[in-house]
Amino acid sequence: MCQPQRATQDVGINQHAFIRVHVHPKRFPAVYTVDWKECVVHVADDYVVVHKPAGVQVAPTVDNLLENVLACTAQALQCKEPLLITHRLDACTEGLLVVGRTLAFVQHFNRLLQQPGGVRKHYQALTQKPPPLGRLVHYLRSERGKGQPAHSRGHRKPSPGSHLCILEVMHVQPVTVVDAVAADWGPVAYESYIELHTGRTHQIRAQLAAEGFPLFGDTLYTSLALGASPQARLQESTGACGLQACKIETPGSDMLQHRSFQARTPWWSVEALS
Repeated sequence: MCQPQRATQDVGINQHAFIRVHVHPKRFPAVYTVDWKECVVHVADDYVVVHKPAGVQVAPTVDNLLENVLACTAQALQCKEPLLITHRLDACTEGLLVVGRTLAFVQHFNRLLQQPGGVRKHYQALTQKPPPLGRLVHYLRSERGKGQPAHSRGHRKPSPGSHLCILEVMHVQPVTVVDAVAADWGPVAYESYIELHTGRTHQIRAQLAAEGFPLFGDTLYTSLALGASPQARLQESTGACGLQACKIETPGSDMLQHRSFQARTPWWSVEALS
């Protein structure tokens, strides 16, 4: 059986060929709300650091090749070659993302990500109540019921198919929030500064929800925090949630200098409006 191929230009096809046309692709209008040149934080020969806006996918989806971080950043920089994914942020998350310009860099960066302390990633999270300081340890197991988006549930003890996940809440402070948040939570919410010690899909969202502190705007994990059953209808967040990848520290290596990159003020803070 032949592998499916995406057609980006006119091509000849054989008789009886199977063609899939996405007449109603999933759209990501948030890509048109920012200046992508201003989203570029740093440009190097082998990689680019970009501030991803919330509501945007990092990589192309099967039905949308253009409305994503890789394509928009490449267009803004007029790259001759496509940019390459090194790690991901959820669509509802904003913040710092490293994308590769060469396959060699992607392979090198992925090796660093797998090394303990190789790449340090810090996040800011917005919750209605302050979570406790210190380490949170859970065993996350991926689940996906019929008609549900992929998600993870946090457990205190390991079980078949679960993965150890560790994060550390370094400090928590009250912050004055923008009207979009204040309409639901009031004028003040709590911003936590978190260091990620393991890197699993939805880790911060799932761990904080498991402790009873779901993020603002996170419809999926708020439902789980409120005790949704495994058969419940769940919906992934389509807009911005209260999570920002706020700092990335890279070690000195063959292809990287020791650098620290800092994100702008998170979208939920009134300071972001000034």
